[in-house]
Amino acid sequence: VAFHFPDHPVSAEYRAVRDEIRRQFEESGPRVVLFTAAAPVCGTTTVLLNTAASLVHDHGTKVLIVDANPARPTLARRLGVNDSPGLSDVLAQTVPVAWAIQPTAVANLHVLAAGGPGDGTAPAAGADFPRLLAQLRQWFDWVLVDGGVWDDTSPRSGLGAAADAVYLVARQGEIDRPEFAGLRSTITSAGGLLRGY
Repeated sequence: VAFHFPDHPVSAEYRAVRDEIRRQFEESGPRVVLFTAAAPVCGTTTVLLNTAASLVHDHGTKVLIVDANPARPTLARRLGVNDSPGLSDVLAQTVPVAWAIQPTAVANLHVLAAGGPGDGTAPAAGADFPRLLAQLRQWFDWVLVDGGVWDDTSPRSGLGAAADAVYLVARQGEIDRPEFAGLRSTITSAGGLLRGY
């Protein structure tokens, strides 16, 4: 919506989200933001893509989106780029990161697809992920990571600690549930800086 229909009221709402995210960072410089979900099919990828489209509308802003959701890797398909190489290949050190980053049809918007075998296995987020993000910060103004659903067995905790901010995507009815409150504290205790949902 934010790219194809910039005058749509929903696009204006995403611009407001973009502006609020920007206001949360006092210092200038490249930022890494993790979008994760409270439950499957919450719209994390949709929120991420619309936020990215809103960011690139600012002239000269370079944005990279990273698909770190191996259970449901959809960014490549939705942006019309190849599934591989991608994040899994970079973390496995079989492909250099510069070869895995793909341009999209949107100016200044690039994607690092999930890559790998496509069998739902998670990329290793250990020590290599913060190093990768440090390198990506040198090339892009914003790095938006689609982390999929946060759970205790996933590598999201490592991603959260490596990001400048974590945003939890949930449907309106889920916000008042006890599991949602528990997830907010889990993200914080795992080292993630939860800045909104």
